Amino acid sequence: MPLQKKVFSKFKSLSQEKTSSLEKQLSKLRDGVPLTKGLSSKLKDNIPSAKGLSSKLKQDLLPETVEQPKYRLIFTGKNPAPYRIVAIRSFGNVTEGDLGGSVENEENLSQQGDCWIYGNAEVFGNARVYDNAKIIDNARVHGNAKIYDKACVSEYAQIYGNARIYGKSHITDDAKIYGQAKVYGRARVYGHAEIYDDAKVHGRAEINCHAKIFDHAEIYENAIVTHKSRVHGKAEVFGNAHIKEQSEIFGKSMICDAAIISNNAKIFGNSKIYGSAHIYKNAVVSGGTIYENATIMDNAQVSGCAKIFGNAKIYDNSKISGYTKIFNNAKIFGNAAISGNAKVFQNAQVKNNAEVRGNAKVYGNSIISDNAKVYDDAEVYNEAMIYKNARVFGKSIAAGKAKVYDNAQLYGNAIISGQVQCFENAKIYGQAKIADKVKIYGQAKIYEFAEVWDSANIFGDACVFGKSQIFGNSEIFDDAKIYDFAAITEDVKVYGNAKIYGHARIFGGAKISGDTFIAGQVKVFGNPEICDMRLFNYETISDNPSLLDENQMKILHGKEKQILNESNLNDNIAKVLNERQIVNLNKKDSTIEDIDAAQKINNSNNIEIKRNVSEIVTAKNPLNFAV
Repeated sequence: MPLQKKVFSKFKSLSQEKTSSLEKQLSKLRDGVPLTKGLSSKLKDNIPSAKGLSSKLKQDLLPETVEQPKYRLIFTGKNPAPYRIVAIRSFGNVTEGDLGGSVENEENLSQQGDCWIYGNAEVFGNARVYDNAKIIDNARVHGNAKIYDKACVSEYAQIYGNARIYGKSHITDDAKIYGQAKVYGRARVYGHAEIYDDAKVHGRAEINCHAKIFDHAEIYENAIVTHKSRVHGKAEVFGNAHIKEQSEIFGKSMICDAAIISNNAKIFGNSKIYGSAHIYKNAVVSGGTIYENATIMDNAQVSGCAKIFGNAKIYDNSKISGYTKIFNNAKIFGNAAISGNAKVFQNAQVKNNAEVRGNAKVYGNSIISDNAKVYDDAEVYNEAMIYKNARVFGKSIAAGKAKVYDNAQLYGNAIISGQVQCFENAKIYGQAKIADKVKIYGQAKIYEFAEVWDSANIFGDACVFGKSQIFGNSEIFDDAKIYDFAAITEDVKVYGNAKIYGHARIFGGAKISGDTFIAGQVKVFGNPEICDMRLFNYETISDNPSLLDENQMKILHGKEKQILNESNLNDNIAKVLNERQIVNLNKKDSTIEDIDAAQKINNSNNIEIKRNVSEIVTAKNPLNFAV
């Protein structure tokens, strides 16, 4: 029978004076424990209770003879914990005579409280177990680790280094806690999880399934980190956040609320993810703020100070950077890139290889696709589409169901709306305004203050500029040029090298071709065909001489006035600008000002007012509103 070695220390009795002094110190410290009402769970977890302080102080200030010993040691010779503990009195759920786990020496397990080492568990080195802590099953605690309060370590868990496990935390399965790590509150760590370095896990957080928390990372409240995920650096995960499926959180990232990070996603930098945001499927977020119901997935990348919120979705290989804002139901996908201060919102889509950058805004149900680019202060909204290799920039606006595609360009302060189509290599710029079902294509150019509406077609190498107006079913093509204050309407065709300028008016079914020059106050009506002619001053041309009597001329002038005033251009442009104002303006007085400007345009009955739409709009709307 092996010799039982008695290893209890003998203590001298304390004087009454010494005992009284120690009790006063305990009382003072107990009274000085701060109230935790109103504090966050994170702060509460770090403030010991009066009872906890008292227990710790008793450990440090009073010899263990204050209470009767609760166990004795039986030498087994097994390293590294050569003594088995056996209860010599009943306490807690331990009955006198119960055989416990193993220790290296009596310092490993306090003789006070209900703390106990059960089964095959081992505590050795400078490790200490005290208060009501429990070490169960095959758990091992060693190094300088401390387990106290009502903490529980079970199964094959290992606690070592300078780790601290306290509160009502539970470490189980094959979990490992080491380094300077702290686990407290009601936290649970299990399933081969590891907490190390200076990491903290507390509140009701759960770490499991091979997850690793290290560096200065902190997991708390109801957060869950699982499935081989890693949280490190100075990252914080809290609230009801869920990190899973080999995701990685590091840097100074903050994940909280009901956010979910999964499927190999990486979050780092100063990223903030909260609300019900979901980041998954290899997505990388290295900066910015993602919240509400926003979704980032696939190989999408978010960086800089971008903000993504609402029900926005970013996926495929898209990239979001700078100070961009993506919100509402916007979708960015394919290889699309959004950068600078650009905003994409409402139901807008940017896809394929498209780019939106600078201060551009894309919203409504608009779509930017293929290799199209929208930048500077341009705005695309309603159901407008910009695609293929098109470029929209400057302070231009594409609205309605307008389409800009192929290699076409819209820039300057130009505005297009309705069902306008601008394609091939056409260019619209300056202060030009295009509406309705107009088509501009080929190498055609519309610029300065020109206005085109109805079903007019401008193509070939034609140029329309100055303050000219083209409407009706007119066609301007070849190398024709319309400028100054000229107006072309109805079914007129101007082609060849013809030039129409001054205050000329052409309507009816006239055909103007060759090297014709028409200027001054010339009027052409009816269906004449004019080729290689020079018409100036106040000439009036018709294919029917009988129409040139005084009465007929009055009728024709009335018709001219009616045609020129029945244009829907100004109504259309005013509507487009009003829709833009509703989205872009924050100040009530600015909205009132713009509605007033729109009313002035709508009520105008004079072609000169029509020509000056851009001046009125510019005066009232400097085109630099921000969302």
